[in-house]
Amino acid sequence: MHIGEESTADREAVTYEIYLRLYEAQKLYPAKTLRTVLSELFYADPFAWRAVGITRAALNAYREAGRRKIKGIERAHLTDRHKMVAHILDRDTPMSQEELFSYWRNEDRVVISLKSENQSNQLGDWIPFQNDRASYFTRLGIGFRYKYEIEGEMLRRLSEDMADIPTATRSSFRTMPLPDKREDLKMSLQYGLNDYNKIKAGLVPNDMDDRWFIFFEDGWLYLYRSWSGFCVYGARFEDTPTGGFLSKAWVNADKEQYNLSEPGEEAQLLENLIAELLLSRRREPMA
Repeated sequence: MHIGEESTADREAVTYEIYLRLYEAQKLYPAKTLRTVLSELFYADPFAWRAVGITRAALNAYREAGRRKIKGIERAHLTDRHKMVAHILDRDTPMSQEELFSYWRNEDRVVISLKSENQSNQLGDWIPFQNDRASYFTRLGIGFRYKYEIEGEMLRRLSEDMADIPTATRSSFRTMPLPDKREDLKMSLQYGLNDYNKIKAGLVPNDMDDRWFIFFEDGWLYLYRSWSGFCVYGARFEDTPTGGFLSKAWVNADKEQYNLSEPGEEAQLLENLIAELLLSRRREPMA
């Protein structure tokens, strides 16, 4: 019976057996052969190449095209498949079946992008969307499905959600160099997709009453005092299947730039700033 006709459980078991054989005999094969075999095996998985977001340029292209077909759209991997294969083979002991599929499905994620963005590896701050069940942009041969009634409708809603959120960048407002003296803050916060999109959009001051300039760049959220141009906080975010995870943060410890409080108070203030200024959830007055 053709493996494509087997149940998912049977296919996983067969794939795992092949993985174990390749693990034991990997020195007999070129690295390219190992990558090709394993990639093809996992491409049969229903969650293969699961789309978790789209670049702004690709979203604009779909929006402008409407129901018309467009070319030049690709799926860009977030984790290089060379690294994925090396991770599961270059180890003292092989992974268990559960570990293997959990790792591959988590790392085998793609972002819908323009072909030029994929080739140059310049995805920018792409926009995440919910796709835990891999129901959007599912694989079709070597390509992927795009139906206006399914993917198009989802992107239309996403575009509407983003329409009223202007994106701040480093060049949107004046800034001073990042401080050399910093105090680490013990923080870990989870945000859903809608909130994460708002966080990544940042905030640009409109007048003198707006005391903060905030922008997202290369996985970091920076919060600057608009009057002085000094950066007060930096927060590192990790992309997750359900949104974004604030994994670590720091506060400016230069006494000439900022009057530092206790780390616990600073962590709470940073959380409150994100909530009020970016998510519109008032907790305490922002000084």
